[in-house]
Amino acid sequence: MLESLSIKNLALIKDQTIEFKKGLNVILGETGSGKSLIFDAINFVTGLKTDKSLLRTGESIMKVEALFSDLSSFTKQSLKDYDIIGDEILLSRTLNEEGKSSFRINGQPVVAGMVKAISKTLLDSLQQHEGMELLKSKNHLNLLDKFGGDEINDLKINLTQAYTLKIQIEKNILSLGGSDAERDRLKELLAFQIGEIEKCDLQPGEDEEIKAKLEMMSSAEKIVEVTSLADRNLSSSNYSVLNLMSEVIDALASLSKIDILSENYDRLTSLRYDIEDIADSLTKFSRSVSFDEIEFNRLDSRLDQIKLLKKKYGGTVEEVLSYCDKLKQRLEELEASQENIERLQKELSKQEKSLYEIATKLTNKRKEVALLIEQRVCKELFDLGMKNTIFKVKFEERKISPEGKDEVVFVFSANKGQELKNLSQTASGGEVSRIMLALKNIFTSVDEIGVLLFDEVDSGISGEVGNMVAKKLYNISKQTQVLCVSHLSQVAGLADSFLLVNKKVLNDETLTEVISITEEKGIEQIAKLIGGENITDVALSHAKEIRARKDELE
Repeated sequence: MLESLSIKNLALIKDQTIEFKKGLNVILGETGSGKSLIFDAINFVTGLKTDKSLLRTGESIMKVEALFSDLSSFTKQSLKDYDIIGDEILLSRTLNEEGKSSFRINGQPVVAGMVKAISKTLLDSLQQHEGMELLKSKNHLNLLDKFGGDEINDLKINLTQAYTLKIQIEKNILSLGGSDAERDRLKELLAFQIGEIEKCDLQPGEDEEIKAKLEMMSSAEKIVEVTSLADRNLSSSNYSVLNLMSEVIDALASLSKIDILSENYDRLTSLRYDIEDIADSLTKFSRSVSFDEIEFNRLDSRLDQIKLLKKKYGGTVEEVLSYCDKLKQRLEELEASQENIERLQKELSKQEKSLYEIATKLTNKRKEVALLIEQRVCKELFDLGMKNTIFKVKFEERKISPEGKDEVVFVFSANKGQELKNLSQTASGGEVSRIMLALKNIFTSVDEIGVLLFDEVDSGISGEVGNMVAKKLYNISKQTQVLCVSHLSQVAGLADSFLLVNKKVLNDETLTEVISITEEKGIEQIAKLIGGENITDVALSHAKEIRARKDELE
């Protein structure tokens, strides 16, 4: 419910805090006093479009705050979606003279879209079509289903289960290649990929071996040069290491009986054998190295081929070969899957039939409920003085989803011979208010909106219809907080709270003030609605009688 509304610098309201109560809050006041400014303030703070002309003359900032409590599960879920925690909501909005707005929820800056989304769970405003959630076509199916109760809910549960199973079967068929054409295309692709890999005849570690060979071939000239130098200096020239070592070893041989020289003789002899072996190895390696341009190009092309396969199928040769094995396995599965696919397709056909049957049962049940809704709405509108009203629940078939196969729209015509139109296209303010009053009386038990704003609901009516309007507003207010601007004594007579709007001039400023008045003052205002500004004993007595009807209803 709406606990309070704080308004600063909105049109004729300078600084005002208004407190509301549960039940039926009736807003009274003379024509032109500014009663609609309360709704303007609520629409402003809940994110609806506004005009900077509402900013009070001479002021730079307009600000409205609205405190809501006793939040519905619908609202709490919306808050959870936006990571907002709390048992109350304080909406705040400011507007400067440049026309720029800022929003806050519980003191935290937020965007306008978030405020609008959360506000839709809090209230329905009947001053602007933008706020009429109950009139919007997108909500009609959900309202109908809620009104249908457990029977529709059970059918929707069965439908969701059947739809989920259908989707799973389709996924299973898709995993086996889908349709015959899709499976053939996939088999062709797999065969091509396998052939591309096998044609290359990859060997584990082959790319690294080729890289080593190419590096050696690229360095062939340098290798020959270096090994030739080593050969000359180690063994081939007159002054090579081996020749010089041989002279030293021969010289030491004659003195090898001396222990210390004998030891060095043996070490030098062993070293000479090592050098001879190194020189021989380098000579053989030098003779084996050559640059073959044809072989070089072949190896380079082979390496490019391997790189391409690694890019397409894996980061290493081993991964490419492993991927090829998986492709073969997948191809074998596809070739063996025909029997499974035929079985699954039969299951799918059976499941689609079952799904359609459940969806049809749901449609039929919805149409039963729709007929009841039509009858009740027309009865409500007849009671409200709209005797020639036609109200229908229009069905259109759509593709089956977990919600069924129905598109549902509430359509309406106020007069015989007029075209049935969506409720959201209805233009007359008083007409819309009475439609909403009728719908709210029917859907109040399933609609989780906590606050309902009525303006012009009693426009152009009186007498017994006025009594019906009052009773229906009162009935709604037992479950939903109602704020209602009214000129009808019957409506005011059933109020749980009176708010009086006055316009006055103070220090050459025109101001609108909203005050909560007592029971006694409320009866006086009812008397004014009956007999005008000059309250007579007869009008006062009649007002007390009207007020007494509230006790009878309770």
